[in-house]
Amino acid sequence: NLQEMKYSSELVAKGTLPVEVAYKPIKEKHSLDFVFFAPEVKSFYKTKPLGIIQYLLGREGNGSLLAQLKNLGLATSLNASTWDQDHVSLFSVEIELTPQGEKEKSRVQDLFFSYLNLLKKEGYPQHVYELKQAMMANEFIFAETQSPFELAIYYSSAMADYPADQIDQNLNLLQAYSTKDFQSFL
Repeated sequence: NLQEMKYSSELVAKGTLPVEVAYKPIKEKHSLDFVFFAPEVKSFYKTKPLGIIQYLLGREGNGSLLAQLKNLGLATSLNASTWDQDHVSLFSVEIELTPQGEKEKSRVQDLFFSYLNLLKKEGYPQHVYELKQAMMANEFIFAETQSPFELAIYYSSAMADYPADQIDQNLNLLQAYSTKDFQSFL
C-alpha cells in the first residue's frame, strides 16, 4: 500500500538558499548547473525579461560570458532555459566545462555571478532589445506549421492567461523595452 505524501506549500525553507549540492554522477558529465527560483513570468509577457537574460547569457559575441569562458579555455557551451508553471518559475543555466573548467569550477562560478551582477548594474542596451525583437518576429513568421491538434492545445491553454485575439503576439513577440523588468529578475 502506498502512503499519501504530504507537501508543504513552501517550496524551499526560508534562509536555505543559495545552496550548493555536490553529487556523484552516474555517467561522466562535465557541466556546472545553476537553478534559480524566479518571479512568475506570465505578467511580464510584453518585456520577456528572462528571455533577454537567456539571450545575453547564451550569445557568443564579444563581451559575453560564454565568449570569456571560451577564451579562458573553461567552457564549450552555455544553455539557459526557463520553466514556468502557474505561480512558480525556474530559471536554469548549464555551462558545459572543458577539462580545465572542471578543475576551476569555482572560477567559472565567480565569472558567472560577476556577469549577472554586471547585467543587474548596467541593464541591457536598446540595440539588444531591437535585435531580440527582430529574432523573435522572424522565428514566429518562419515557425513550423503545427497540427490542428497541437494548435488546439496551445490556444486553449493560453486562453486562460491571455485574450484569444492576442495570444500569438503575447507569447511569441517582444513588445516593450524595460530595464526595470529585466533587473527585477537578477
